[in-house]
Amino acid sequence: MTGDVKILIRRLIVFFYKVTRLRRGNHIGIVAFPGKGGTMKALLLLVPALIVSGAAAAGSASYSGRWPVTVTHSQRANGAYCIALTDDGSRMFAHSGQASLTGKNTNLPYGTFQLINGLLTVTLQSQSDTGQNAGLVFSARAGQGTLGKGIFDEVYGGEELESGAVTFGARGGC
Repeated sequence: MTGDVKILIRRLIVFFYKVTRLRRGNHIGIVAFPGKGGTMKALLLLVPALIVSGAAAAGSASYSGRWPVTVTHSQRANGAYCIALTDDGSRMFAHSGQASLTGKNTNLPYGTFQLINGLLTVTLQSQSDTGQNAGLVFSARAGQGTLGKGIFDEVYGGEELESGAVTFGARGGC
């Protein structure tokens, strides 16, 4: 759930709910939309509004698709690649999921991505010639379903081996 939707829900809760003592006993209860017959009408109006606003917020910023990415200012990794993202929310954040990379003599099918605070981070598993753990990390600013410029980092044995600048193209461009 995005921050804007959470704020909207909190404001609606504050607006429509009030904590009050029930007439019977000393129990504290929450009374929604107090008044005669207004409860059901208000709920019938509120629920579709929340569904529509939630669907609009979630649907307007999907990052699923194939994204062309160009690495520059790198010693050995300069070139064009294609990163495929499946935005299904499966990695603890609303915009997260599986990732893979293809390019010149490169096929890395196992990776993940997360979009946190406007920053997309794609992490791809790689294996070195010696069997040492290795991976590629791409990070770029993201917003409203588009990706911007960022960085590339190749990690080998837990340390940075190589880095470069990254520019993402339009979704569907590869």
